[in-house]
Amino acid sequence: TAPRVVPGTGEPAILEPGYVLVTDGRVAEVGGGTPPRRPDLALGTGYLVPGLIDLQVNGYFGVSLADVEPAGWALVARRLPETGTTGFLPTFVTAPVAEMSHALRCASVLVADPPAGARVLGVHMEGPFLAPTRAGAHRREWMVTPTQATVANLLTAGAGALRVVTL
Repeated sequence: TAPRVVPGTGEPAILEPGYVLVTDGRVAEVGGGTPPRRPDLALGTGYLVPGLIDLQVNGYFGVSLADVEPAGWALVARRLPETGTTGFLPTFVTAPVAEMSHALRCASVLVADPPAGARVLGVHMEGPFLAPTRAGAHRREWMVTPTQATVANLLTAGAGALRVVTL
């Protein structure tokens, strides 16, 4: 329970007071007023809000997620809930195609058996098919024109993990 609960679905509202009923690790009910049973946790102040989804996490806590190290991914997944983030997409910036392909293959293994904490929702790949005139922080020399073979290579490497591609 909390003095104020913001539901994640339905009409925008603030329930004062409100509760969230969790069954088998999933939200089963969100409601206003008195909860149907004694709460496991009652917040005395503040708001209870849905977790945030971060669609672009290049790294955090000193970890570059493009390195695809299990211990680094586990640290990030474990610590992201401290920021309110409950799900995220590890994001790889433009790199040589062979490196991106290798990173995607490694990430596919981690996504299939994710670490505890914030949910790893897949991988976000930035590039390498970006416009050199809009490179931003990406290295122009690693940007390539998409070919059928390059696209197929990256899609195969990222099978089961690749969810978003920035073009």
